[in-house]
Amino acid sequence: MHYEQVVTALEDQAKSPDDDLIKKNILGTNDSCTGPDNTTLSALRILVEFYAPIVKKLLVKLGTAETSEGRRVSPDKKFNSGRLFLIPKSGMGTIDDTRPISVNNATNRIIAKCMAAAILPTLQRQLHHSQKGYLNERDGGDHIKDTNTDFYKAVQSNETRRTTFCSWTTESNSTRWITTSCTAC
Repeated sequence: MHYEQVVTALEDQAKSPDDDLIKKNILGTNDSCTGPDNTTLSALRILVEFYAPIVKKLLVKLGTAETSEGRRVSPDKKFNSGRLFLIPKSGMGTIDDTRPISVNNATNRIIAKCMAAAILPTLQRQLHHSQKGYLNERDGGDHIKDTNTDFYKAVQSNETRRTTFCSWTTESNSTRWITTSCTAC
């Protein structure tokens, strides 16, 4: 991936954020928990016409403003603060049976969505076509279809192919992955 192209996409978005992109990201929020600022996303959706210009000014300031030493301006420390929730995995009631979730302020989440939306087209152009995870318009099922197509072509032409099949599972929303089986054919 060309790092410079991703940086350029971010800088372009910071210099002149797209108004429609900002509104789309505000309107695309859900009714999830409020962050430490207690601002509800539903209120910001209702006030989108008033709130979008504020987000635009913040994006420009965070992306282009510099200190007297020539460094980029950093947001206030409270901007990145969040509420920590411990979500139970199986109801055991112990700390080791939970997963932590941090909920940031509403503005922080909206700015992050705007920046992600701004660089996504550049990332999709730069990432190899086999990268499927978490990218819109890319289907993870393509790997299965490609493997099947390759298998049947080899069968029809009497070719020998070696394929390794792996099955993966997670431990109830954990970040720990466990391989359950691998078979080489």
